[in-house]
Amino acid sequence: MRMTALMSDVLSVFESFEKRLQTTSLILPDILKYKDIATEKLKQMSDECYPGGLEEQLNEKLDDRTDETAESVKLARSHKKNHSYINNFLRNFDAIRGDCIQCSINTLNNRLND
Repeated sequence: MRMTALMSDVLSVFESFEKRLQTTSLILPDILKYKDIATEKLKQMSDECYPGGLEEQLNEKLDDRTDETAESVKLARSHKKNHSYINNFLRNFDAIRGDCIQCSINTLNNRLND
């Protein structure tokens, strides 16, 4: 769920960048300016959730439910058996989040620098 919300926010940055590139009176300095704006938005996402994005909304909903379901989650996890072939199942979401955002920044920079 959290990964879907994160990728939705990342794609919304790319979507607004693409829409700006589709204007009829586009010149090269505008492309570089729009690329810098999109890169800054993505860098901002590496520190915190995208303001008004789905990840922020999901975190707010999960924070509201955390107190109510803490006991039921503990009970459910005590009966769950992890698959024996999956060794990275419990990788920290923040590490995955950082990797996705950094890859998005790198992709944007690599595509427009060549």
